[in-house]
Amino acid sequence: MTDSPLAYKRCAVYARKSTDFGMQQAFTSIDAQIDSCIKHIVAHAAQGWVHADTYSDVAVSGGTMDRPEMQRLLQDARDGKIDVVVSYKLDRLSRSLRDFSNLTHEFDELGVSLVLVTQNVDTSTPVGRMLINLLSSFAEFERDMTRERISHKAAALAQQGMWNAGRPPYGYVLDDRRFLHIDPTEGEAVRSMFAKVAAGEHPGEVAKWLNDTGAAMQRTRGAQTEPKAWNSEAVRRIIRNRLYVGVITSKGEEYPGKHEALVTETLWNKANKVMAAQGTKQLRTDLHDSLVYPLRGILCCPDCGRVLYSVYNNRRGTIRRYYVCGTHKKKPGECAFTGFSAETVEKAVALHLATLARDKDVLAVLQQKLPHIERGDISEALANIEGLVGRMSDSALDTIFHALYESITYDADAQSLKLNRYTACPSPRIQ
Repeated sequence: MTDSPLAYKRCAVYARKSTDFGMQQAFTSIDAQIDSCIKHIVAHAAQGWVHADTYSDVAVSGGTMDRPEMQRLLQDARDGKIDVVVSYKLDRLSRSLRDFSNLTHEFDELGVSLVLVTQNVDTSTPVGRMLINLLSSFAEFERDMTRERISHKAAALAQQGMWNAGRPPYGYVLDDRRFLHIDPTEGEAVRSMFAKVAAGEHPGEVAKWLNDTGAAMQRTRGAQTEPKAWNSEAVRRIIRNRLYVGVITSKGEEYPGKHEALVTETLWNKANKVMAAQGTKQLRTDLHDSLVYPLRGILCCPDCGRVLYSVYNNRRGTIRRYYVCGTHKKKPGECAFTGFSAETVEKAVALHLATLARDKDVLAVLQQKLPHIERGDISEALANIEGLVGRMSDSALDTIFHALYESITYDADAQSLKLNRYTACPSPRIQ
């Protein structure tokens, strides 16, 4: 009598970290979660467990299921690629009782077991299913209690006129007693923003002025270290903030702050009145500014040869981006080309670039233009560049395309590209 062959169980490791703080370290908390999960899988190798894939979300709250890697995990489970999901702890998967209940229900329907390493839970057993329901209830209770404690503390600080949030607002620094003090450079930038908006300038124009004059840059968050350029939305948030008239807000209530105001009540009211009067046009301009068009300024019309400009439409909440020809719009007789979907041409260029991930000439040009990025990171970005298409707030494509090409022409009918690369490397073959 022969033994039956061992049934392998494909195990997916899921890890999550709420912030990107500390991600620059050699060994992060995400690494620790993954390491523990893999060791658990190895310990069950005799039962046929094998590590199939790892999914990790960084800087995403457990209160939502809208996480890139969680969605990829779910899709792979639906495609039958996973038998067991292994996670470090319940709250790494979700902090919402309803979301967690829906998640475990779907796993049950798909025949996928859930294992929590530090809580010794396995939903393939009746006891494990009971325990996981109890744990999820306590996890949400703990989350609600923590939120309530933080809310009460923030309200108490506000009533005392002290800063009641995390990072100090732009224009101020925070001392050890949680009192705000004006930062001379940033404070002057804030005053200039209010003055310019009150005088009728659009927040987008103010943001451009800040960037062009090298005024104090908008701060970055988390593990980022490079300064972030100003945009219209960042300026608009500052103009709307009541803190700059010397008050602290909490739960819709205002309290006299112990910090010095940067602008007067009169100037604050005038700037906000002017900004509100700009109305729908301002909102549409701000939305357009927030979208990334990586081929803007280098994509040329296949008919008249002029540079195309970018537009978008927003129908029923769905935003679609386009590159269109200004010549056709103004003088239809001189150019027959109207335009095409931004995603279509961006994907065509990205697919071409993906084939050049190991091209020495391409890498050399990108290294010259992007000296702050490692060669290996550039190569990896090229290999995975197709995945960036359609991410309307991602500037990675913009950086790569503009560093490499002087001009691009795309023929949608023939699905061909004419790429004019910078002279530091030879032109690619048309594919």
